[in-house]
Amino acid sequence: MFNSLTANYFLRNKISANLTTNFLYELPIPEVDKDLLEIISKKSFNLLCHFSEKKLYEDLRTELDFEVKEINPVNERAELEVLIAKELFKLNKADWEYLCSTFVYGADSETKKELDAIIAHSIEIY
Repeated sequence: MFNSLTANYFLRNKISANLTTNFLYELPIPEVDKDLLEIISKKSFNLLCHFSEKKLYEDLRTELDFEVKEINPVNERAELEVLIAKELFKLNKADWEYLCSTFVYGADSETKKELDAIIAHSIEIY
């Protein structure tokens, strides 16, 4: 049965999807050169493999000709974030520190501890 509650639900979803898509199209997408793209791809791939079974991505690794290496995930993520902030979005350290100060997570969770460690290391290496 199609009632007003169902209509409201579909309308909200439609509006939400369209607004999200429109906002996405308005985001600045920086140009990236081939060398920087390769560095970002390798760091991202190592993070992906660190948190997953390496064999799941063996075909992709072979295709991209990447070497999987052991990493410290906090350091690797911080380096990746700084690289993107500095090289792609041209943020200075003050901009980066302000942006990081806006990341708010809930209570004392493992996710918050990890995020805090990534932020602290990223500011340290900026």
